[in-house]
Amino acid sequence: MYRAGLSTDRIAVVCQANVRSVRRVIGQLKKQDPLLQVTHEANKPRTRPSSENALLRWRERWQGAAEFVEAHGRLPLNRRSSREESRLATWFSVQRQKASQGLLSETQLELLDRIPAWRRPAGVLQAEARWHSRLYQVVGFFSQEHRLPSLHLPRDAHERALAVWVHDQRQALKAGSLDPERVALLDERLPEWRLDQRRREARSRRGWKTPSSLRGPSAEGAR
Repeated sequence: MYRAGLSTDRIAVVCQANVRSVRRVIGQLKKQDPLLQVTHEANKPRTRPSSENALLRWRERWQGAAEFVEAHGRLPLNRRSSREESRLATWFSVQRQKASQGLLSETQLELLDRIPAWRRPAGVLQAEARWHSRLYQVVGFFSQEHRLPSLHLPRDAHERALAVWVHDQRQALKAGSLDPERVALLDERLPEWRLDQRRREARSRRGWKTPSSLRGPSAEGAR
């Protein structure tokens, strides 16, 4: 392919191979055949239709995006520290917008669907990762302390943050806004997470009342 005039980037796209690997192999072949580069230059296409150029650029960008996700295990983010990663993040955002408008071809959608979760904005994935991380921390706290983190008597700021998170999950469940998958995961990993709620429900069903011996002095007695 290189002898026929195709660039290393184009060969990588056509063969769905890592572009660095293609360049390394071409470099080795050049050492074995000094005329390879001359033949390549002679056979390089001089002009291409603009539509073909646009498609080639798209596939090259897709190749770079797929390699990034495979290497990092996540979608790219807009980071000031990495211009290339920010470019990829913007590219994904544009593809999601075009897909919603029906402006991508079936081939483009097929290639994009090979990249896990490309249709979901990176911010959503980050939020999910933070939620799972917090669940992991609460489970670890319970395993070590044999109790849920205390909201009213926390030992430190970290315990209070965990307690606030558990409280937020209970409130979301009560409001009916907690995702069923999250509810199932909480019940599986941390069955005790809704213990207080279950106690209140059980007391309500039994018509439970606070014993008079545990109540404070009445207003009349206090006089």
